[in-house]
Amino acid sequence: MIYKLSDIDFTYPGSTRQILKKVSFDLAEGQIMEILGPNGAGKSTLLNCMAGLLKPHAGTIELDGRDLSKMSPKEIASLVAYVPQNHTPSFGYRVKDFVIMGVAPKLGIFGKPSAEDEKNCMEVLEELGIDHLAERSYLEISGGERQQAMIARELVQDPKVILFDEPTAHLDYGNQHRMLKLIRSMSRKGYAVVITTHNPDHALLLKDRAGILDKEGHMTCGPSEEIITEESLSKVYDCDLRLVHIEEMDRRACVAPKL
Repeated sequence: MIYKLSDIDFTYPGSTRQILKKVSFDLAEGQIMEILGPNGAGKSTLLNCMAGLLKPHAGTIELDGRDLSKMSPKEIASLVAYVPQNHTPSFGYRVKDFVIMGVAPKLGIFGKPSAEDEKNCMEVLEELGIDHLAERSYLEISGGERQQAMIARELVQDPKVILFDEPTAHLDYGNQHRMLKLIRSMSRKGYAVVITTHNPDHALLLKDRAGILDKEGHMTCGPSEEIITEESLSKVYDCDLRLVHIEEMDRRACVAPKL
């Protein structure tokens, strides 16, 4: 088991609202956990706790059999890659230089990327379809392209877990589909993947484990087929939603009634 969360509570300093209440779930290598919930429910907060960026007020998080709270940032970074929802660039690095920085957690103080690291960097850029951006300044590419470059940087890190916070938020429809295929491919290679999303269809397509986080901070987890229902989706998004079976695709899809 790569992750084990037990009764996680979290409240931001100075706030009276408890964001997370006794959140518990396990995640094994090769599994995908899709986390759904309304705006402000605490999805990003949960990922920040899992990445060691925030400390829960109660409960425990075990990473690869160790207590996360007793691990150093470098130890966590060697196992966990975190792709946040937003990233503000500071310097005009070339995209390939920005991406290869992902190997930093595995280098010593005076270490530098090897030829193999550079080769892997270009392979990841090609896999994501952004190798044509390699020599471009990170400051000059679009928001969606930056998102893909961020993902590439985490992939060259070669972690055991990848945490994605709304990875399709800035992508067009085609790139959203390619991103989901990439996530599925990563799980087949043995990576554990956690993805937050506002799109129930993405969770239905990935079809693994799911967690629905409500506004009160409670999270219901289990197989996506059991967790993602018309009742649960209509409740969490406060609108009438339907799950229909598409015979041609042999899958369920989430649809809304006429406007």
